[in-house]
Amino acid sequence: MLKKVLIVSAILIFYSFKSNAQVFDFYRAEVSVAYLPSYGRQSEVIEKVNNQISHRGILTIWKHKKSRKKKLKPNYLIEDQIRQLDSLFKVKSFTFKINSNLIDSLKQSTFWKDTYNITDQDIDSFFTRQDTVTLDINDIHISEVDLLSGVLDGIPYYIRIRYKRADKDTVDLAIEGNLYDGVNSLNIAHWLPFYLVNREHPIFSSIAGLNNYFGDERLQNILLRFISWKKTNRFGTESHLLHLQSGISPGM
Repeated sequence: MLKKVLIVSAILIFYSFKSNAQVFDFYRAEVSVAYLPSYGRQSEVIEKVNNQISHRGILTIWKHKKSRKKKLKPNYLIEDQIRQLDSLFKVKSFTFKINSNLIDSLKQSTFWKDTYNITDQDIDSFFTRQDTVTLDINDIHISEVDLLSGVLDGIPYYIRIRYKRADKDTVDLAIEGNLYDGVNSLNIAHWLPFYLVNREHPIFSSIAGLNNYFGDERLQNILLRFISWKKTNRFGTESHLLHLQSGISPGM
């Protein structure tokens, strides 16, 4: 059973659910990555169709124009994880525990401290408790660099989770980025739910680098950005959210 680790806006969100939780009519959880500039694409799919559940990996090598499929060990927690993500994608303020050593790591990040113009004192004042942090999505500042698009190299990825409960609309949760890079500020609101779920138990198992991307190293850089945004007080402007959506949309 997954542990209870998250407190959001004074509401406890449990990483376990009652046995009578509403059953999914269907779901499909997919991650796909491309290895640029010229290697191939790898994907992993967990889906439930007609009450049949499958978990498979697919590797396509562009040079040989062939795909290899492999049956993977089932993720028995996937339905609980989808429910967790469904709740977390609606959250605007996240309060959660962090590794107590993470604050020391932030202070040792000389390059990024200089980049974001923050000091050890700024870091200390940001944390009300040594093991807990609160991140408010409304504090995110979007820069012009964040709006640049186009990927020529690296490992671009996307994750899409589509599901439907009885008598309800189909829902899509999605995030994309580059495993080779940091987390774009545009994606933080969607990255945090995947981080919080993934750190308890990985959703996907076959994509190298995916768990590190949704890990403490990327969180560390995100925390430094929040500290910088708080210090410079660049909140409340129309541009810093740029119509940032909740990440939940009706099925197409």
